[in-house]
Amino acid sequence: LWFGPNDETSQMLPWHGYYTNDLNSQIVPMPVFSANHPELAEPFLKTFLNMLPEVKKETKKLYNINGAMFPLCTDPTGKNLTSGMYRYIHCSGPYLGLIYCWAYKYTKDKKILKEVVYPFLREVVDFFQQYMKLDENDRYELYPSQAPELPILNCTNPTFTLSLLKVVIEQVIEASKILKIDKE
Repeated sequence: LWFGPNDETSQMLPWHGYYTNDLNSQIVPMPVFSANHPELAEPFLKTFLNMLPEVKKETKKLYNINGAMFPLCTDPTGKNLTSGMYRYIHCSGPYLGLIYCWAYKYTKDKKILKEVVYPFLREVVDFFQQYMKLDENDRYELYPSQAPELPILNCTNPTFTLSLLKVVIEQVIEASKILKIDKE
């Protein structure tokens, strides 16, 4: 999955052809599952799974923690092209993760679960386990973080991110049990 940039003097591709991971990347494969053609999502799954090494490297560099924090904007390698306050949009990994969850939900293919879905989701969850902190009421808090398309930096617990993250965490736990790995 790569859309540019092209060799023309003026770029007609939105966002210079980069992956914008707050809806734009994810919307493309969404209908293939309910249309009963989950195999059409394979290029999407491979594209973002192949980005994991670079995303993990960038996550360690920017946040000094392990796991994968998929940025709002990447190139095909997973290189973070996001800048400024947009680096605090954390929904990309969970939103991409939703597609991975559906890849297993609609196929029940344990090979895909083991080789594609679980490795991807585990790295996304690993990031959030370390990034989120307990607040004074012993509840996890996602801060600083901002919702996509809303330029508010001082945001705590953006519901868009948390609602997607909940689905991803539930799938990681289920996959761990099915695959009998990573009991902790």
